[in-house]
Amino acid sequence: MRKLVIAAWLLSSPAAADTLSWGWWDSTSGGNSVTLLNSMNLPLNTLLLFQGPSTVGDGFGYGQIDSILRLMPDGSIRFDSGFNDLVAPAINQTIRLYSSWQGVVTAGLSLTSPTFFEVSEQQFGGTFTLSEDIFVCAGIVMFCDNSIIGGGTHIGGAGLTGIGQINTTLTGIPPGQPFTINEVFMYTQLSPGDGGLPTNVGAGMGTDPIGVIPDPAPVPGPVVGGGLSGLFALLGLALASLRRRAWLHLTAAVPISSVGGLPGLIFAGGGLLGRWRRRQKSA
Repeated sequence: MRKLVIAAWLLSSPAAADTLSWGWWDSTSGGNSVTLLNSMNLPLNTLLLFQGPSTVGDGFGYGQIDSILRLMPDGSIRFDSGFNDLVAPAINQTIRLYSSWQGVVTAGLSLTSPTFFEVSEQQFGGTFTLSEDIFVCAGIVMFCDNSIIGGGTHIGGAGLTGIGQINTTLTGIPPGQPFTINEVFMYTQLSPGDGGLPTNVGAGMGTDPIGVIPDPAPVPGPVVGGGLSGLFALLGLALASLRRRAWLHLTAAVPISSVGGLPGLIFAGGGLLGRWRRRQKSA
């Protein structure tokens, strides 16, 4: 069964939030729609991870599928997508994997985006073809391309048949603000691998649009090992254990509303616990 994991990568706070989504289309099912795997609003530097082994489409297996909005040292935001251990159920059967970044806003009327396309893994021989392409779509559209579902403008791509990386700079025109970027992988196995095994492929791509304006609405990032989130949880558990009469007395003595903001909340919580401990001792 597919397992979805959200992993934090050295988050700073506050963190911008954007929407990342994954979907698939395969040649056996056909049609002109993309089946959604998942869509989540995530802070920067947070990995959207589908951990296998599992399958998508008509039996395409994978070990891992992931995407991330990575905050780069120069302050830019790179949209990375990839997978490993992808295998096809049959020769000449094609799958398209769609990775989407929704809510992109850029400063300026042109789009310049340093980009890489890569195959990082090939096991068990055999031959395959992998197309990696980047599309932009107007508005908050989840998925787009210029063939299966339409609605997208192609700004660049590469065809790969073995391990290697291509680095380039793509240019285009944003289709309005905000807009969506889709990174689309199209994979087909052309001949069987060693002993008839399917070829096992890992690949990725990343694009770094210059001038992206982060979402101005801050959201709290995950905190490893407790931190602020743990403090709030601890305060909540402690306060919930107070007797109703003591709670009413203490809240009257220390009105939280009189102390503003997050420091006030922490200060008030500490005051409540301290007064409750003293009251218990005197009792």
